[in-house]
Amino acid sequence: MDNSQKGKSGDTSNVFVNATFSVFNALIDSPGRRGVRIFGLPREQLIMAAVAGLILGIPAAIFIAMVPFWDYVGDFWLLGRGLINAQPKPD
Repeated sequence: MDNSQKGKSGDTSNVFVNATFSVFNALIDSPGRRGVRIFGLPREQLIMAAVAGLILGIPAAIFIAMVPFWDYVGDFWLLGRGLINAQPKPD
């Protein structure tokens, strides 16, 4: 593959990636009024918090989804009263 084809194949994705990172920097990384950041964390700590949230959050969500109390959620009386209006009436 020559250089002209290499340049043409990645231009669109590079523009999209650059635009995405520019928007991220403008919204998240730049300080607002009085130097306050949106999450109160520097960029490196914000990235570490996001990665830790994913690493801990996905297994926690899977564990909560597997807990057997979900079998009894539908038997809760208040939920049952609300679902009476949502389900179709028998003919």
